Amino acid sequence: MKKILTTIFFLLMAVPAVVLAFGTDSSKIELLSVSPEPFREELKFAFKVHDGADHIVKIVIHDVNHHKILTEEVHVYPGHEMLTISTIDFWAKGMYSVKVKVDGKLYMLRKFRHD
Repeated sequence: MKKILTTIFFLLMAVPAVVLAFGTDSSKIELLSVSPEPFREELKFAFKVHDGADHIVKIVIHDVNHHKILTEEVHVYPGHEMLTISTIDFWAKGMYSVKVKVDGKLYMLRKFRHD
């Protein structure tokens, strides 16, 4: 198990666009993409809602030193499936860990910010 977790960690560090999803596969909403790569002024989150309900999405972003940069809970529903987070004012160049929790499913990815 430790070897698997170590491999996942190094994969995440080496390839910023890797997305890992943990949880049940019966979600009524899914994360389609987080773009652009690399990012500068904003991050865009695209979701697909499979039912007509309102869903709460939690986004947590950490820097490479594991400092929490952002925590946000937003509502996603049909017709409002794209979220944009401004990153222009407060983020330095480097790698960031992005966690998105949706209906009990956790998506984890790395994104790189450039100047």
